[in-house]
Amino acid sequence: MNNKLTTIFEKTLLNEPGDEMHACVKKTGRKVLTISTNNGKNKYSMTMYPNGTSVETISKKL
Repeated sequence: MNNKLTTIFEKTLLNEPGDEMHACVKKTGRKVLTISTNNGKNKYSMTMYPNGTSVETISKKL
């Protein structure tokens, strides 16, 4: 587990104060990952459904 956490912190988009990452598995089996960078101006989310479908969303405030 230590190596996985080190990889997340060294090879991720979390570089500046205020950058956030959240991941969870819902009761329905959905896996959700959200990342917010640049004080919330850039957002990325991915949801993986139990049937294998994946949905990605990218938002950027100009």
